[in-house]
Amino acid sequence: MKVEELIELIRAGENEKVEFKEKPSNLGEEICAFANSEGGWVIIGIKDNGKIVGCEERKVLKILDGIAQNLTPLPKIKVERLRIDGKAIVVVRVERSERLVSLGNIAYIRVGTSKRPLSIQEIFWKGIESGELRWDSQASGIRFED
Repeated sequence: MKVEELIELIRAGENEKVEFKEKPSNLGEEICAFANSEGGWVIIGIKDNGKIVGCEERKVLKILDGIAQNLTPLPKIKVERLRIDGKAIVVVRVERSERLVSLGNIAYIRVGTSKRPLSIQEIFWKGIESGELRWDSQASGIRFED
């Protein structure tokens, strides 16, 4: 990603595909939510209002490494480090996952500019949509004699 492209994302503001993070808090949940939705960008070092504040790159990269070990299955992500006005920015590009991604046995989804955990019913339906669960392989509870 070029700096100009990043500036355009920042100018457009947060939306269903872009999340700003001043600090690397809840990154795993955000990555999980984007993977279970349409994908998107988590931009660390930017306040919610779009102000560029920068971040501690090493700290962010260390946290991302730990998160990668807790996401199941690991979605496709690309991490880029850029500088704007001498301030470090870390951009995490998350691709939409074909399979349901969870973090610590909780699956999140992106809704507008926020995230939320999926309900049991939503997890079940996403499993069917992805082909991981099939109606014809589910027990029916009907006896053969009936």
